[in-house]
Amino acid sequence: MQLTDILREDEIVQLPYVMGAWGFATFVHLVLNRLRVSPSHSQLVERTAHYTSLIGIIILNMILDSANPDISFEFMTLKGVIGGYWIGVLDFYFSSLLSVSLLESIFGVSMWMLAYYGSSCANTYLFGDFVSVTKFSDLTWYYPLTAYARLFVFMLLAGPFNELLFNPLHRLQHASTSYSSSHKHHHMYTTELCGLAFYSGTAFDDLLMAVSTGITLIGHFATFHYLGLLGGYICTPLYYSVWSLSTYAHSHNKDLFSLILPIPEDKNFITYHRQHHVDPTCNMGLSDRFWDWVLGQNTIKKEE
Repeated sequence: MQLTDILREDEIVQLPYVMGAWGFATFVHLVLNRLRVSPSHSQLVERTAHYTSLIGIIILNMILDSANPDISFEFMTLKGVIGGYWIGVLDFYFSSLLSVSLLESIFGVSMWMLAYYGSSCANTYLFGDFVSVTKFSDLTWYYPLTAYARLFVFMLLAGPFNELLFNPLHRLQHASTSYSSSHKHHHMYTTELCGLAFYSGTAFDDLLMAVSTGITLIGHFATFHYLGLLGGYICTPLYYSVWSLSTYAHSHNKDLFSLILPIPEDKNFITYHRQHHVDPTCNMGLSDRFWDWVLGQNTIKKEE
């Protein structure tokens, strides 16, 4: 079997750049673990670094996609996961944690790639090539506004759709006798968090989260498909942005949510999930509190 049997020609061209990005993020992670000194930076410096990285990921992907646009949704997913890993490494740099297991992170990233590659294959099988590859030649003055509007809608619906399975399964993890041998490992991060905690867990943990949200993402897209809106809903800048923001659920800095939407701290998902790591009996949702409302108000707790 040759590489051309698996990947499209444009994907083969992009592959060295994509793997190089993963290698660079892994190298920075390794260096931080070995030469770690807790940084002392202002909020402005940290926010600027995150803004630069988030916008940079979109622009670099658009450069690759403009030159080599024939890529599949599955390949976009692999690129998106790597972007999320870099944002996690950046968040680790600004946190007070001295080290985060490199092997666990690599394994966790690989599990997310594997699970969402399967989910992406299913979406492509059901809906065809529904994601529009945005090239620089497609840009208009109002394109950023429409892309942001789509991101806002996606984030708004992420909880109700994407946590339909994850939330009840997460509750079962905490209620079962296997908690101490499985999910408790993820909860070694309590008041001190960073984006890489997103990937820190047992193999079962990583697969449970990735597979459950990957399955319900199909339902998310199916809803828009049957409404006849899917083609205009997902574009590559939106998809890369969603993946880049995924590790923010475990960010050390709850103020970073305002990079996405300017809403109060007590209403954002960083603050919400942080409280779950302080008190594992509450706030089971990862990106939203919708299913916590549905499954029991007594599990919702505000930050102390």
